[in-house]
Amino acid sequence: QTGSMESLESVYMDADSIYFKIGFLNVTNELFITANNVKYKDQTNIVSHKLLLDVSNSIADAGENSDVLLEVYEGIELKQKPIYGDLLGTRLRLVATNYIRQANY
Repeated sequence: QTGSMESLESVYMDADSIYFKIGFLNVTNELFITANNVKYKDQTNIVSHKLLLDVSNSIADAGENSDVLLEVYEGIELKQKPIYGDLLGTRLRLVATNYIRQANY
């Protein structure tokens, strides 16, 4: 993805490889990502509910200067541990709002 995308509902992404590059993604509901490989560079993803990642091979960014922000309001669920993973330039911002249980596993 390059560019901007805003959704008032859940977003489902299912592909062999997903490359988030130079973009902004704002999801009002949940974001489901299913892929063998996911890569980030210069990307901001804001998810107002749960981020569900099902990545089998690799999840990575482009290094220490990748400028990636993943902001999630109701937790992150990693369905499986990828074989490779390196998010050196990624900031995770987990926001716990009033009366919401934050589940991260």
